[in-house]
Amino acid sequence: MRDRSLNTTSMNFGEKGSKKGGRTRADVLQDLSIWAQEHNGDTLTFACWQAMDLTIDIHKADTHFLALTLRKNDVWTNRRAMYKLVDAQVLPLTLLSKKFEHAADALDEQPVDVVQQVLGTDKRRRIADGALGSVLVMSHDCEEAVLKKVTPTFQPLGLFKEHYEYLRRLPPVVGSFWKPCLRNALDGGAYSIKFEPWPAT
Repeated sequence: MRDRSLNTTSMNFGEKGSKKGGRTRADVLQDLSIWAQEHNGDTLTFACWQAMDLTIDIHKADTHFLALTLRKNDVWTNRRAMYKLVDAQVLPLTLLSKKFEHAADALDEQPVDVVQQVLGTDKRRRIADGALGSVLVMSHDCEEAVLKKVTPTFQPLGLFKEHYEYLRRLPPVVGSFWKPCLRNALDGGAYSIKFEPWPAT
């Protein structure tokens, strides 16, 4: 951000790129952030609970994250449907820690696990506010990734007792349908096994 590298349409960091046409990294980041704000409180939170089986072991949120690969829709009328789900996976946090292991070097700071620091700070804040913990979601645009303009967003989300108690009451089989529920929500509907209009009744 200091060297304005987000304001380029180039394929690689360090290249100038075009000023006209094409989306810059900043455009991608802004779109993903707007989209995430629409889904953080319900869609992404429920997907994390179910995909990671957090009702069985909430500590998995300390070691894993939910990675979403998205594709921006050419036409959309509501921000909840700005992106379509390509795939979603639960991955170990060590992958992100390795990816950002040199972040402190770039900022001339002491070596630190940036991912664990961000997630740990969010978890402590949320627990102080009465939550059970925190979980991390990473989202990226697959077409921009192909163009090497990889600008993922990271959202630490709160894990709340209300969600835990609600999900514990559902039959275990429901949790195995988290990906279709996620897909329906990203298509602009509710987080539901079959497509239901948003907001959910």
